[in-house]
Amino acid sequence: MCSSTAEVRGYLVKILQNERSQKDKAYDELHVDTIMCINPMAEEARKISSDLSNRVQEVCFKELLLFLERYTAEQTERLSKEAKMEQPNMMHFFKTLNICKELRKYVQSKSEISLCKETTATLEKMEAFTLELLLEIVADVAERHLKNYFTTNNHRFLLLSTLKTLFPKAEICQEIQKRVMDEVYKLITHIYLKHLIQRSQRKLQKQWSHDVGKVVAEDAGLLDDIFKHLAPGVQQWNRMLLKVAELLECNDIEAVKLTVATMQNDCPTWSEDLNLLPALLRWKDLSGWQVREVLDAIPGNEPRSVSCFSCLKCW
Repeated sequence: MCSSTAEVRGYLVKILQNERSQKDKAYDELHVDTIMCINPMAEEARKISSDLSNRVQEVCFKELLLFLERYTAEQTERLSKEAKMEQPNMMHFFKTLNICKELRKYVQSKSEISLCKETTATLEKMEAFTLELLLEIVADVAERHLKNYFTTNNHRFLLLSTLKTLFPKAEICQEIQKRVMDEVYKLITHIYLKHLIQRSQRKLQKQWSHDVGKVVAEDAGLLDDIFKHLAPGVQQWNRMLLKVAELLECNDIEAVKLTVATMQNDCPTWSEDLNLLPALLRWKDLSGWQVREVLDAIPGNEPRSVSCFSCLKCW
């Protein structure tokens, strides 16, 4: 059993060394090499007895956990440095997410192993960190672009070209890319809406020389086009922006209630920022009591004080 431990450890050390030497490559198959290192050991032992195979697997998973602890520590440091670069290479984030996902699937298929849960948790923690860091990069880029977009007379939606540069379409890690772009799409839509309602309609009309609802609908279409190009099949998160354009067309409180009700059904992300919808209604120039009336009309909506948004000011 000691020879098996040393052999597995030796292979895993080489895999980690190879990963370090290829740190600038956008893609590798560390997960494939890792699984190919561990699986044959148990299979060979199975030829002797199932009991021996189980013991070998336990030994292999102990070494795997130590290996993953080293790997995730190094990746955490590497991705943190990458995030600080002027133009981070997002493929490194995709690669890490893909490796963790594939290893997690493999580990979870061995649920009888005592270290299965601990090993899975290590991989899930790395996945969560990687995605969170990636979204922080996107949020920073989107905040800068959209702040400029909503406060200057230069009506060029430059964020779109930046997204193309930041996320070049690739043939690898497509499942991961779709998952990530789904989160990025949702995040950017939220940031767009947040900046939109911080600027008064009057100033936007003057600045854009166009109907505000029309511009928002056009931007929503452009966002959807770019994300469908980058990740075909991604969920359509621009519906909340399309509904904003529809909301601006409402001329009476009953029409507003109907539109808001459909917004709640079509755009479930409202629940992630409970102040966003009331703020949007105030931005539309509804009074405090009208906002309360609209919110109270939403099925299942919890009664809330309007004091937190009744003083909202647009600039």
